Amino acid sequence: MSSTYTQRHPPHTGTPSREESLATYERLAPEYAGPAHATTRALERLSIEAYRHAQPLARAARDRPDVLELGAGAGALTALLLPEQARGRLLVTDPAPGMLARLRPLLVEHERVDLRQATADVALQEGGGDADVVIAGLADPFLTPELLRTALARLHQDSVLFVTVPSRSWALAEREGRLHIPLESTRFRLLDGTELRATSWTYDEDELEKLCADCGFLPIEAGTCTDDSPAGGEEPAAEVAWVLAKPRVAGV
Repeated sequence: MSSTYTQRHPPHTGTPSREESLATYERLAPEYAGPAHATTRALERLSIEAYRHAQPLARAARDRPDVLELGAGAGALTALLLPEQARGRLLVTDPAPGMLARLRPLLVEHERVDLRQATADVALQEGGGDADVVIAGLADPFLTPELLRTALARLHQDSVLFVTVPSRSWALAEREGRLHIPLESTRFRLLDGTELRATSWTYDEDELEKLCADCGFLPIEAGTCTDDSPAGGEEPAAEVAWVLAKPRVAGV
């Protein structure tokens, strides 16, 4: 299958491996939610804004409200999901044990919530069949055509999928333009000055819709959220693209 999103992400010698990316988030976990990572905080705020835009459509799909969250990280979207779990279950997943440790205090008082260490593909294989709603905020570490095809094969016909990623337009300006790093990778600096890298697949709104459509999903709504109070200086305003979609043909 030939498409714009596969062609613009060719193998790159500077792209972190899957193992390096997982190790990055594990090392980052103890300080991930701290103020030093201002860009991540801005992207999380925009993901929350996007979720609130899509929420009425997502709620319409919750007659059987079992929710699977992929790559929960520090729990920015998880905190929004918890009050909505009056019925059904919420399965929160992340591949990094350190991130799970940060999430546990947030979830301890909620009986209908389970926490599981799993990569996004494994979480879909093991829990996707029971999910009415799948949510992946800042899914750039793992959002590939292969991952979406796994989702399509596991989700039932009435499921909905909500995804946010940093926009490609922002990544071009921030990574290639300002930081001079590969478009398909992101960089974190720890408080001790150590620099870490992770894979990051970015898409603009139209590319994200096309990716979902080409992988068998029907986009319901999509959008772009841009930070209206950027840090200033040379940094471009943070921006995320988002999509709400459902399987066009499930189980194939």
